[in-house]
Amino acid sequence: MIRASTLIGVTLFFAPLSAHATLVVSGEYVELTGRVSEPIVVEEGGRLALENAEVVAPGLGGMYSGGITVRTASALELSGHSYVTSTNSAPISILNSRSSVRLSDDSLVVSTTGNAIEIAYSPLNTIYLEDRANVVGNLFGGADYFLADQARVTGRIQIIDWGSFSMSGGTITAGVSIYAGGRHDVDVSGGRIDGGFRAIGPISLERFNMFGGEIHGGFVGTSIIRDGNVFGGSIDGGLLLGHQSEFSIWGGRFDAQEGGWLIEATASGFAEGPSSQSLSIYGGQFGHSNVGGGIRLDHGNGVDIYGYDLSFVNGLLTGFLSDGSAINLAISTGADWHGSVNLHDVRASVPEPSSFALFLAALAGLALNRRRMIAQKS
Repeated sequence: MIRASTLIGVTLFFAPLSAHATLVVSGEYVELTGRVSEPIVVEEGGRLALENAEVVAPGLGGMYSGGITVRTASALELSGHSYVTSTNSAPISILNSRSSVRLSDDSLVVSTTGNAIEIAYSPLNTIYLEDRANVVGNLFGGADYFLADQARVTGRIQIIDWGSFSMSGGTITAGVSIYAGGRHDVDVSGGRIDGGFRAIGPISLERFNMFGGEIHGGFVGTSIIRDGNVFGGSIDGGLLLGHQSEFSIWGGRFDAQEGGWLIEATASGFAEGPSSQSLSIYGGQFGHSNVGGGIRLDHGNGVDIYGYDLSFVNGLLTGFLSDGSAINLAISTGADWHGSVNLHDVRASVPEPSSFALFLAALAGLALNRRRMIAQKS
């Protein structure tokens, strides 16, 4: 059943845009229930809401043309037990910019070809997955992605061109990749990512903040990272950082993969130019289950450790971090290493142990403010 809401009439019609009749929603709000087997196009500011609807439709043909195609400044919403799939393309595609797709309740999108939702290389598109929404297949393209509650992606999120990523809940089974073009912001406060997090192309990760949640399969940040912070959560599989990254660890749990490094700071093939790497460790639990080879530094990369009773002798770092966590890690270096390991005694300026938490928060504020000033000048 189709219900349309408009002040001047319903702009909903069938048009011969392909070998199949095509349902077009142009400039209006339309609710759709029941089963549809024709391709759907939402365009010209249109808004299509599927409520307990089932769409099983072929794509229109051509790149970024799905069973449901959303064009400039339009919106698609799935709620209830809505189900969308396509027999020959991505179930949902976004063309051009300023469009949104929202999946809520128990909505389900299933790909039979690989990508479940794909977006053309255009800015200002948005994808929301919430409640118990489930996507079977990859999400591919430039958009701002928001994942919450018990939402699930059985596949990978691949961000190309401009776009951000925010995750407060849910599960991604095959990782998150950012690997081409533009500037990106990432915030992770909950949920679980299997398959790792990768920022590996000629991109700028303007902000990476992790407050909670889990990343399994490691963190690879060999692109430029202008402001990276881990305050909580866990990363299993090690951290690999390039030579143009500003990265601070304030808390959280970290484990290496079997036979790998806990943290490795090395050169990057994408981030060109002299090393400007800054790795600072203020707190956290390192080697909670697997310490691996510890920390490895190469080229001009170094590390600043903030804590008390710190000692670095014969390649072994011991003592306590600013949050009171014990640290006992090997630090090894490459043959051409010319960086430094710097130990900072926080008790020299904060004598009372009860003040450590406040001092740590102040350090975080100063570090973030300094990076913002640097970014504004550049």
